[in-house]
Amino acid sequence: MIKHFTYTKPNGEASTRAVVVLREPTDMMLALDLTEFSEAEQAVYEEEVEEAQLMFKETINNIGLGSQYRCFKKKGITYNETT
Repeated sequence: MIKHFTYTKPNGEASTRAVVVLREPTDMMLALDLTEFSEAEQAVYEEEVEEAQLMFKETINNIGLGSQYRCFKKKGITYNETT
């Protein structure tokens, strides 16, 4: 889903943005918690997740969006009415 918002930088410069959100702004860590698994299982999961992340990055690059990653601070976002 594409979200539209006005982003205001700390210096006051504002721009209208249209983005596919990969992670909503938050002050919390987004993580896969492997605590309950053995060290051997954790190693397998770590390898599988790294492979999935590489596939994701390759796909993003292959479709031409590899240079479109942006970070927006939550305090600078004002969502438009349509989002």
